[in-house]
Amino acid sequence: MSRIPTMCVGCQRLSLVQPTQCQTETVCRACGAELRVVPSCSHSETDVALFEEVVSATASLDDPLEAARLLIEVERALASGSSQSFLAALSDRWLGLTPLVTVTGGNRDAQTRILRILKTILIARASTRRSGTMQQVGSTDTATTQAPARRKA
Repeated sequence: MSRIPTMCVGCQRLSLVQPTQCQTETVCRACGAELRVVPSCSHSETDVALFEEVVSATASLDDPLEAARLLIEVERALASGSSQSFLAALSDRWLGLTPLVTVTGGNRDAQTRILRILKTILIARASTRRSGTMQQVGSTDTATTQAPARRKA
């Protein structure tokens, strides 16, 4: 059975759920916030443990712009078939990926599987928005506000 990637809008937790769960479980079990489906491919039942391992290994990634940049690199690696060297470079960044990269060795199918999972994670991370508070620029006091400069004719 296939699994659909979801992400909590509150705690940013990623998980693979059964399609029927998307209709019945719409809140995160960890924090109670809304769950959203990640616009990505579905994954197989056998991918659940690997998905959780890759999510755990890449947990330090919280910058949406960095995730978007890495997503482009993952897509390039998938398209070119240069998975092994790319995964080795990623394992330098995320040491938790090292055992996975070591186990896959030269197995292209296993490498592609990891990259597809990583792509799903990066799509989710790239879509998050870190909202801050908006601060007022300048003063609202009209007495201290300068009039705009005028052009000379």
